[in-house]
Amino acid sequence: MLGREGKISMNMVTSVAELPALRPIANTMLSNLEFVAGKTYADFNPESDHVAEYGLAALVAGGLAAKKLGLLALAAAFFAKFAKLIIAGALALGYGVKTLFGRKKAEPDA
Repeated sequence: MLGREGKISMNMVTSVAELPALRPIANTMLSNLEFVAGKTYADFNPESDHVAEYGLAALVAGGLAAKKLGLLALAAAFFAKFAKLIIAGALALGYGVKTLFGRKKAEPDA
């Protein structure tokens, strides 16, 4: 169900055998679902409300574009938060590999 500031998604998890008995309950729950006054999809104000980059077509088509956008944003936020730690770990790993496989210096003769 679409609202002014997002969507509400409801999932029903049941067996196929129980589906006919639970469908009326799901329809009742869905019909009782309401947004707060002023937050419905019909209350959209193009002058002040945010418009998503992926649009309604992507949302209806399974949200693939929205999920990709969300995954990239999540990866960017993770990298930004842990960039120093990731870089330090990569440098330590590189030093360890160099030490393990690098040529050993010849010891001077006494």
